[in-house]
Amino acid sequence: MIFHRKTIFVALSAASFMAGAASTDKKTDNETKPGELPTITVTAEKVAKGEQQTPISMYTLTDFDIERRKIDNIYDVSTYIPNFYMTKAGNTSDAGFFTIRGLTPGMEGEQAVGFFVDGVYSALFDAELLDVDRVEVLRGPQATLYGRNTEAGVLNVITKDPDTVPEYKVGLSYGSYNRTQADALAGGAIGDSEDWSYRTALKYVYGDGYFKRESDGAKDVDRIRDFYGRVKLRWQPMDGNWDVISTFESQNKRDGNSPFVNWNDIKSGRKYVKSDYGGQADVDVWKAQMKAVYSWDTIDFTSISAYNHDKKIDNEDLDFTNVDEAKLLMDRETRYFSQEFRLNSTDQGPFNWLLGTYFLHQDDNNTIAYRYNSYDYFQSGNTQIKTDNYAVFGNAGYYVLDNVELVAGVRYDYDKKRLHYTSTGTMMGYPTGDGEDNNDRSFDAWLPKAGVNWYVTPEAMLYASISKGYKSGGFNTLGPNMARSYDAEHTTNYEVGLKSDWFDHSVRWNTSLFWIDMKNQQTEVTFYPDSYTANSGKSVSRGVETDLTWQATDALRLAANAGYTDAKFKDFPTEVDNGTGTYVSTNYKDKRPANAPAYNYGFSADYNFANGFFVRTDYNVTGSIYFDNANTKKQSAYGLLNLFAGYTTNEYDITAYVKNVTNETYVTRAFNMNGDWYARAGEPVNFGVSVNYKF
Repeated sequence: MIFHRKTIFVALSAASFMAGAASTDKKTDNETKPGELPTITVTAEKVAKGEQQTPISMYTLTDFDIERRKIDNIYDVSTYIPNFYMTKAGNTSDAGFFTIRGLTPGMEGEQAVGFFVDGVYSALFDAELLDVDRVEVLRGPQATLYGRNTEAGVLNVITKDPDTVPEYKVGLSYGSYNRTQADALAGGAIGDSEDWSYRTALKYVYGDGYFKRESDGAKDVDRIRDFYGRVKLRWQPMDGNWDVISTFESQNKRDGNSPFVNWNDIKSGRKYVKSDYGGQADVDVWKAQMKAVYSWDTIDFTSISAYNHDKKIDNEDLDFTNVDEAKLLMDRETRYFSQEFRLNSTDQGPFNWLLGTYFLHQDDNNTIAYRYNSYDYFQSGNTQIKTDNYAVFGNAGYYVLDNVELVAGVRYDYDKKRLHYTSTGTMMGYPTGDGEDNNDRSFDAWLPKAGVNWYVTPEAMLYASISKGYKSGGFNTLGPNMARSYDAEHTTNYEVGLKSDWFDHSVRWNTSLFWIDMKNQQTEVTFYPDSYTANSGKSVSRGVETDLTWQATDALRLAANAGYTDAKFKDFPTEVDNGTGTYVSTNYKDKRPANAPAYNYGFSADYNFANGFFVRTDYNVTGSIYFDNANTKKQSAYGLLNLFAGYTTNEYDITAYVKNVTNETYVTRAFNMNGDWYARAGEPVNFGVSVNYKF
């Protein structure tokens, strides 16, 4: 069935490639005046607006940034953003998550950062990028417009839309560890139509992975075999008010899954894994959505309908040795449908507004099974969780003076979850006891926001806001029965910021200060292979982020950014093992949350010369980070240096790259198992070359 669906999708994509092939007009790029930084339009507030006029602390990667830096996936994105961090646990792993401003979840429970593609929520965020126009990372709570589970921020991926101007591209890249990537793009008018257009993008990634298996030297234990495809169809009548885009997307992955080794082995620089089983990480995703916009003179109506079907199987060695001792199987299937309706004003008067409603139905079926051969032990649990989410929201702004705008918004969010849990197990041929749990819980919250924007000059804006954030409670699929559910997390957020352009738009400086008070913070409790979410008491996070870009000459652009977060528990009573199997009470007061770096910063330089040649360097540092809430295991700061060079024209481009030039040793996920720490190593030095041909 998987092969059949994939074949149909490729056939549909190939047919789209041939549509409108008779036209030979070239697509022209938007140009910026010499010496000026480009103006970037974003949709962070669900309406198109200049980034420098959007009162949100945000970092935007354009299509130019993504191509120039060879940003292939969401994890690559995370390495460039101040106060943003991604815990990476393997190939497309469910055990990964985002951290923004010290707010960090775990592998269980709800996310603190919402992940959206073209305005639609997606549960599977550990993914490759395909034909992307820009990535917007919004730091700070976005609950008023985006709802539940966006209290730390939002990551928006906006893919490129069709238009009637033809565009075709094929690309091929090859690099270290046999990483091979082929991609293709076609778009333009369908036939001779002025109303219908299409855009198709395909991508296939093949690689051996970065690590060898110690016992037999196998190179493919974390192999990559990934296929992505997207077809967009657009109806935009020349004499009408409609703009309708239908999107169909497929992802198919057949990856290896053997990433974890002893912490000391990684820190000694060894690039191998100990395992008797390479494991698998299989992913199949099908998406369909329709965005329809109808425009009157001063009002837009928007409807976004979407259906996603994700299926993921993880099968891996559980003991991390060369002996066939233990295995873990995780089989998860998620279906979700969402519908959003919006009305927003489009005139340029002193009052602007937006109103909307939202509905999500999610059906999540998760099976997790363990097998330990020494004890002839088998345990399996199945969790079915159905979620219905309803919301109404509104946002408005009014200019009380020509350059002072008051803004306010509110959202009512209601979440209903229903659980059906069953478990079974045996040891030495005897049953260990079956379990069953049927439960339901509901959560709701009013999520207001208020602020003021002062446009000091046409090139500088000061803003301040106060808002409420909310992360839904729910049920754990792992962990003991006593921890089957957890409560919602709530935050109060204060922020002030500056967005400014200087010296004829050749220098751009944006900065913000924030303070976040948290109640019932959801934290990860781990006793590998189990992990579950529990509520701590109170927490606080405060800090700063700043971005500075300088177009030094027409050919040279320099940039620097930094983020600092002082996050800590104010009250977190818990129980821990004292080393003898006895649990004693303790409090993690004044400890930092796990998986939340204290700071990060970066520098970049991009130089163009000789009519098409370029060189670029990026250096990004991730600050010290604890991997447990008790703050007993710490990784020191590390920096990654990436170099790029190439030649580009309107018809083709070629880029050579080296990532992690100094072969820095670091880990992206770590946990304690029976007194020993195990971790996933970060990517070692790797290099390659890519070629794209446009016609």
